[in-house]
Amino acid sequence: MNRIGIRWKLTATYLTVIFVSMTVVGLYLSYSMEKQTVAELHERLASHIGLATELVGAYTASHPGQTSLDPVCNDVANKVKARVIARDTEGKVIGDSSRSNMDEPLPPAEKKLRDPACKICHSEVRSVSSHVVENGDVLVAGRKVATIEVSASTFGAKHTSGRTRRIILTGLIITTLLAGAISQRLAASIANPISKMNRMAKEIASGNLDQQVSIDSNDEVGQFAQSFNMMAQRLHEMMDAVAGEKDKMATILATMADGVVVTDQRGCIVLFNKAAERMFLISAKDIVGRSIEDTGLNSEVAAMVRETLEDGELVRRQIGVSEEPGMILSAHCTRIKDANGNKRGAVVALRDMTERLHQEKAQLDFVANVSHELRTPITAVRVTAEALRSGAKNNPELLDKFLMSMVKESERLSQLIDDLLEIAKQDAGRRFTRRSEVSLSEVVEHAVAHVKPKADDQKLAVHVNVPRDITGYVDPEQIEQVLINLLDNAVKYTPPGGSVEVTASVDGGWAAVSVTDTGIGIPKKEIRRVFERFYRVDKARSRDLGGTGLGLSIVKDIVTAHGGTVTVRSEIDKGSVFTFTVPRSKPDASSENKGGEPE
Repeated sequence: MNRIGIRWKLTATYLTVIFVSMTVVGLYLSYSMEKQTVAELHERLASHIGLATELVGAYTASHPGQTSLDPVCNDVANKVKARVIARDTEGKVIGDSSRSNMDEPLPPAEKKLRDPACKICHSEVRSVSSHVVENGDVLVAGRKVATIEVSASTFGAKHTSGRTRRIILTGLIITTLLAGAISQRLAASIANPISKMNRMAKEIASGNLDQQVSIDSNDEVGQFAQSFNMMAQRLHEMMDAVAGEKDKMATILATMADGVVVTDQRGCIVLFNKAAERMFLISAKDIVGRSIEDTGLNSEVAAMVRETLEDGELVRRQIGVSEEPGMILSAHCTRIKDANGNKRGAVVALRDMTERLHQEKAQLDFVANVSHELRTPITAVRVTAEALRSGAKNNPELLDKFLMSMVKESERLSQLIDDLLEIAKQDAGRRFTRRSEVSLSEVVEHAVAHVKPKADDQKLAVHVNVPRDITGYVDPEQIEQVLINLLDNAVKYTPPGGSVEVTASVDGGWAAVSVTDTGIGIPKKEIRRVFERFYRVDKARSRDLGGTGLGLSIVKDIVTAHGGTVTVRSEIDKGSVFTFTVPRSKPDASSENKGGEPE
């Protein structure tokens, strides 16, 4: 539907006011002039009636035998420029100026008046009559002259008024055209700024806030345009501030580790941040705008939201996420209110407690394991000592056996304490890697020499295949400890007659060292846990062999501190392969001395 602009509305209003005003004034003037002309005609006829009466009386006195008063009426009509009629007492015409000689030139108005066929003229006649004979002594052919009537047509006045109205109409048309042009300019001066502001408002509504209306005047329209520009500028500043705050809030919500779920007062999700997506394994675009009960989200979270919206109370719960077994979330749900205290929705804050609970459990397990591991050798030493004290010392065979047991348990206790001190250094951040570029073959040889006697006792063949040109940017003492732990495990869990091999290779900027054995192997389901502290695949055998369950954990910590990785491949009764990687040369400044102090 087409809309009429304000410019044309103003123009039409101006023209209507001007046209109506001028029309009313023109008609009023025209009819006033006509009325005034007719009134003046009537006054003139009234002034002529006396003259007509005197002349008729004088004529009848000087012409006693006259049978008609037409001549005197014609004479009077020529003098007063009007029609003169004489009537007797019965109202019959005894003298009429219109029955005189019609060939005599007369004024157009008088000629029309005397023309009986002119209906228009006779319909617009104004007349004045007077009783001229009161005693009946004026006789014409034996009849008394009772009244003298003087008449004149208003045709001239009407004709003049019509001509005046035509002049006014012509002037009205010309004035209207001029007024239209002026109105257009005037309406444009008002409408153009308003139209610009209208377009500007639409642009602002569409998001384009860089708009300004030109100010061409200091009147109310100009002041309105100036106020509009100020409003647009302030709105631009406010929107920039809001956008900045929104971006800041979006960045905070996107990077924070805690999950955030926000709903409106109906329970429909309006915000679902990245952390919440990771926790529930669902995308925000799939659930935003939907009721929290219909999204398939955790039922406990939905129940918390509904409880908060209905009761307005803070709800705290610890919930499990079924999609991620073992994940435990701490959830806090509270109501969102506006400045007037009205309910606007609910917000749920979610924190992943899995790692924390796992660490707490690991600490408890660690303390329990340490206590158990320490109690076992101490108990063995105490029992042996008590046995010796009870008389076993007098038996040479028992004495030698018990002493060997005490030495073995002491070594085990010493190894356990050393491993615990190493772990304590790592956890306290006091283990520093003093790295340098060294030959890995030399480090391997020192580690093999450390376990060679035990391998010989087990009748195991130890092979080393490490090229001397392979270097590593490492702490040699720590890498030697890594190799000793791996080789010690390989020797312990490889039956007599088996073999242990150490190899090394190069992969780009990294050197990979592998320790391969032909031992008992590790079940697949246990492989992912072998690097946990105090974890043993075969607890009884490991304890008999003097294992503490901390060696592989120390291996992983040292390799990780060097920036490398450690992996394991194993098959039951076929053996295992432990491989770790270290950098070959000094890395760049951004990663240099990772996990250690400056050299």
